[in-house]
Amino acid sequence: MRVHHAAIALAVLGAACTATPPSTSHPQAMPSPVQLTFTAEADSIRAAVHEYEALWAREGRRITQALETAAGLRFAAVGDTLIRVVVFEGASS
Repeated sequence: MRVHHAAIALAVLGAACTATPPSTSHPQAMPSPVQLTFTAEADSIRAAVHEYEALWAREGRRITQALETAAGLRFAAVGDTLIRVVVFEGASS
């Protein structure tokens, strides 16, 4: 079910990014305590994987903080800090 939870987290990604303006005080963002490993389901969408990796590297800490605030939980306290994400073309179920 981790893949499903990651899909939910990515669905919230857009809302989390627009909810708080990006930090411009730090030229290089601090990494998130949550590590996402993106894998393409097909070779044809490898470019999307690279985009998700770049987005997570840039905004992961902010996204993690927004999700933790919304859920009232900390990923580290739950133990879910390594999440595998399968990127595929199509609707998630």
